[in-house]
Amino acid sequence: MKKKLCKLIGVASLVLFIGGTTSVLADSKGSFSFSFSNNVVGSTDFKLAKKYTTCDTYAQTYRAGEVLEKKFKYKMTLEENKLFGKSFPGNRNVTADGYYYTISFGTITKGTYNVNIGTPDPVSSYSAKIVGEGELLQ
Repeated sequence: MKKKLCKLIGVASLVLFIGGTTSVLADSKGSFSFSFSNNVVGSTDFKLAKKYTTCDTYAQTYRAGEVLEKKFKYKMTLEENKLFGKSFPGNRNVTADGYYYTISFGTITKGTYNVNIGTPDPVSSYSAKIVGEGELLQ
């Protein structure tokens, strides 16, 4: 009986420890919103540490205020706010289709950054725009 109780307490402690550490692994560094046809240079400053950085993002494609059936892709880059600052491109292009995606920038250097967003697609030729939001996590 005593062995079973010790084993149960040990397993419960391990579960609580793992659950507690995963809840603090990613800390929000701020959110932002965007709307563009070709690209947008971010104006919000984010003070980031030398850590693995991701962005949870969501966007939709619109034309004349209506959701467009054709969906376009967009990409994000973290740009350091200083002369000859470093640039960290996201690991993939994502689709502005109303779903959430995670973009990874890898481990960045400590500094103040802006998020720049662009598209490889001809969004403006469709008189469309991509509207969305993102949240930087470290």
